[in-house]
Amino acid sequence: MVKGPLNRFSVPLAGRVSTLAGKRVGTVQANQKLFEYCIRGIRLAFFANDGCGGSPMSARTFILKTITLFGLWILLSGKIDAFHLSVGLLGAAVIAWINTKPRHPDEPPLPLMRLAAYAPWLFWQIMKSGLHITKVILDPRLPVNPKLIRYRTKLGNNHAVVLLANSITLTPGTVTTDVVSGELVVHALDDQSSGDLMAGAMEQKIDDVFHSNRSA
Repeated sequence: MVKGPLNRFSVPLAGRVSTLAGKRVGTVQANQKLFEYCIRGIRLAFFANDGCGGSPMSARTFILKTITLFGLWILLSGKIDAFHLSVGLLGAAVIAWINTKPRHPDEPPLPLMRLAAYAPWLFWQIMKSGLHITKVILDPRLPVNPKLIRYRTKLGNNHAVVLLANSITLTPGTVTTDVVSGELVVHALDDQSSGDLMAGAMEQKIDDVFHSNRSA
């Protein structure tokens, strides 16, 4: 054993080294546990059933959502450096993971090809409505007639109802304010906007996308 003045420092130093080593081991063990929980979470999300007879999460759906959200992040942020791209990709993946639920075996998959074909038609409706609203705004008489419309949809698919509500909101002149039991509450700016909605062309298009999922 060391004697003399160094003895006063050797014992506390040894104790401090032991404490630091213990903390180091504890940190490593904690990181290992965290890694195990992450792996379990990924396995549960992608490979485990939902407890109600559901099937595993669709990897394709997760990837498509991540890519879409990541693309939106790039467009809105305008930053393409490594830091912002990394944060955007991580955030997109986390949000896609949280919002991608296991699909029930009785639930039909989303018709991605027909949805892609619907997008140009919706874009054309947005352009036409945008031009119409521009004319209304520039008209010195300002021929507006704002109103709330209760629109009862016959679409029997929840995805179709959500698509209809969002398509109405994306179209200038109309905004979906609420959806309750298949009934949409829509604010229309003028008579033409409300008339276009009540004509039912948009609902028919969405019905074609989901192949006659109308309720009786």
